[in-house]
Amino acid sequence: MSRMTRSWQWLLVIVAALAVSPGCKAEPRDPSRDSPDKNKPAADGKKPSPNGKQEKSSPVTRVLFVGNSHVFTLNMPKIVEAMAAAHPEQPPLSCRMNAPGGWTLSQHAAAGPTLKELHAGQYDWVVLQEASGLAVGQPSRQEFLQAVQTLHAEIVKANPKAKTALYMVHARKMESGRFPAIREINEEAGKKIEATVIPVAAAWDKVRREHPGIELTMPDGNHFNDKGCYLTSCTIFSALTGQSCVGLPAKIGRLSIPDAEAASLQQAAWDAVVESKKTSDKKSNPVERSVGY
Repeated sequence: MSRMTRSWQWLLVIVAALAVSPGCKAEPRDPSRDSPDKNKPAADGKKPSPNGKQEKSSPVTRVLFVGNSHVFTLNMPKIVEAMAAAHPEQPPLSCRMNAPGGWTLSQHAAAGPTLKELHAGQYDWVVLQEASGLAVGQPSRQEFLQAVQTLHAEIVKANPKAKTALYMVHARKMESGRFPAIREINEEAGKKIEATVIPVAAAWDKVRREHPGIELTMPDGNHFNDKGCYLTSCTIFSALTGQSCVGLPAKIGRLSIPDAEAASLQQAAWDAVVESKKTSDKKSNPVERSVGY
């Protein structure tokens, strides 16, 4: 080996030793790498505050939707979940669904998978949605009431602290005049089991009367389109949380609603929830109480 080659090897050894010497300064660290992304939610459900510091964690409220296509269309429960994430004062919701197409609550009440999910999930809320044919006797009034009571009993058995809610499905477009009957039977069922009635049908009725230019359904006149999904989600979000949906983003999840229409839908949903709460309070106490929202 030549003398020059050995000289270069010794030089490299000396340089390597200096690089790891305690006297050497470390490379300056970019402070931004240690700062949390203000716009990115934390993996544990904590919401970042405006100054970028992590706020104290809030418990996640677990919600199960039991129903059919009026739940799974456009993945509606995830829109409700996204609304909670977007609201500055609302702890997070975690929403799941058990919603085979065309199913009635009677079918769910007799189905092993539904009952298994109720007992496995330890849900805080279970939202029961009956088939839209309820307005025309499909299922019958008695079948609906019996199924609601059966499922409610299972919900309480699975978690005594769980709350049951009844998702009052909107009337089909060609049967919009049946809204009063839909409201009456859902309120009767809610009273029997002391459940929260989510007035989706009332919000839809309000929009159909006051904003007839806003189309809420797909061409079948039954299932909601994007705007109908937004209205339904706003109503469910406010009914479950007590928070106003007014001011929520017009673009949320997979939905993008024009700002003016989103504002009208939000107001209709919130008005329906507040009115439903007032009506419920009057029936449970002759002396009218202030709305707790």
